[in-house]
Amino acid sequence: MKIIRILLRVIIVLILLPRESYSQPTPEPERTIRTEWWRDAKFGMFVHWGLYAIPAGEWKADNVSGQRYSEWIMHQLKIPVKDYELLAQRFNPVKFDATEWVKIAKSAGMQYLVITTKHHDGFSMFDSKVTKYNIVDATPFGKDPLKELSVACQNEGIKLGIYYSVDRDWHHPDAQGNYLKQSNFWDYPDENAKDFDKYLETFAIPQLTELLTNYGKIAIMWFDDIGKKTDKQNQRIIELIHKYQPECLINSRLGEWNHYYYGDYREMDDNNVSNKDVGYGWENPGTIGKSYAYNKYDTVWKSPEELIHLFVDIVSNGGNYLLNVGPTAEGIIPEQAQLRLREFGKWMNVNSESIYDTRASKLLQPEWGRITAKDNKEYLHVFDLPANKEIYLKEFTEKVTCVYLLADPKKNPLHFSQSYLGLTIKIPEAKDKYDTVVVVETAKN
Repeated sequence: MKIIRILLRVIIVLILLPRESYSQPTPEPERTIRTEWWRDAKFGMFVHWGLYAIPAGEWKADNVSGQRYSEWIMHQLKIPVKDYELLAQRFNPVKFDATEWVKIAKSAGMQYLVITTKHHDGFSMFDSKVTKYNIVDATPFGKDPLKELSVACQNEGIKLGIYYSVDRDWHHPDAQGNYLKQSNFWDYPDENAKDFDKYLETFAIPQLTELLTNYGKIAIMWFDDIGKKTDKQNQRIIELIHKYQPECLINSRLGEWNHYYYGDYREMDDNNVSNKDVGYGWENPGTIGKSYAYNKYDTVWKSPEELIHLFVDIVSNGGNYLLNVGPTAEGIIPEQAQLRLREFGKWMNVNSESIYDTRASKLLQPEWGRITAKDNKEYLHVFDLPANKEIYLKEFTEKVTCVYLLADPKKNPLHFSQSYLGLTIKIPEAKDKYDTVVVVETAKN
C-alpha cells in the first residue's frame, strides 16, 4: 500500500508540473491577442493543389475512387517516385488566375486563405532554391503561383496562410515515408536507415525559411503531420517562424508533446465539429465533396444548405471553418465548388453580422437551430421553424429589449414573451431558405 501511495503522489506531481515553454508556440496572454483577428474572421478558404491534380484520383488502370483523398494517390497506389516525378512534365495550369481565386474566396465571405506549398508527395508548389523539384523549374508552367497569390491576397485584404508538410515527404529519401508507422514505404523501405535530422536541416528548414521570407506577410503556418520531430526540433521551427513572421499563427499539427499539442489553436479533422469552445479557438478543415484535392471520381457534393448549417454549427461552438477547394490541373476551381461558394456569399451578404466577431453562446444549442453571440446580442439561427412558428429558449433570464429579423433592414420588432421559464418568439415565416437569423438584444450591462 505504501508503494501505491508513493506512486500516486508521483503521478499527481507529474500532472501538476508546469508545461515546458515549448508546449505552446506563444505564451498567454500574447497568444490571445495574436489570435484575435483569426477568431473574429471565422471563415477561410483551404486550397489543396499539386501534381496530384493531374491523375485526379486515377493512375493507369487503378483509381482511388473508394478512398477519400486523391492527394494521397502516390501513397495509396504505391506509385514509384520516378514515375510520379514525370507528372511535373505535364503540369501546366495555364488557366490559373490568382486574383480570381482570391475574389471567389472574398465573395463567399472568407477572410483568409491557406494553400498547400508542399504536400506529402514532396513537390514544391513555389519557387524553391533548395530543390529543382518545384513548379518553376520542373514544369512547363514555369511560374510561382504562391508569389501571385501573395500579391492577390494583399490587394484584396485576404490574409495568406501556408500549408507545409514537414515530417512526411514521400519524394525525399530521408523524410518520413511510412504512414503512421503501420507499413513500410515502397521506394525507401527502411525507416531506420533514414537520416531524418539531415533532411530537416538541409531541406525542410531551408524551405520554411524561403516561405517565411519571400512572400510578404504570412498569417498562418499550417502543418499537417505529427511525426519524427523532437521537441527541440519543433521548438526550433517555432522560433524560426516567429523570427521572420512575429505575428504568424501556428496550427496544432506541428507536433505533440506529452499529449499537449503545439499550436495557437486546435485543428480538428475533416468536418469534425467540437461540441464546445475550448477557450483558445479551434478550426474545422472541411471538404465540400469527399476529397481535398481534385478527384474526377468525387461526385458526391455537400449541398449549400448542409454546408451553411455546418458552418453555423462550427461558429456557434466557438470554431472557425476552413472550407476546402481542390483546383484542377489547369488551375480552375471546380464549378460545383464555386456554385456552393456563391451561395455562401449570398447568405453572408445578409447574415455576416451573426458570424464575424462572434463567440459561442452560453445558451444551450436548441433543436431548431444554433446560437451565436456578440456583445449584448444573441443570434438565433433557425434551421427548422416549428409548425406553430414559435421558437423557445429555456431559462433565458436576461431582460430582452428588442427582437427582430437580421434580414429586415427596418428591424421591425417580432412578438415575444418572457418569463422566469424562458423566452418565446413568434416568427411570421422563414425568411431564408437555409437559415433565418433572429436577433435578440438584451439590456447592456
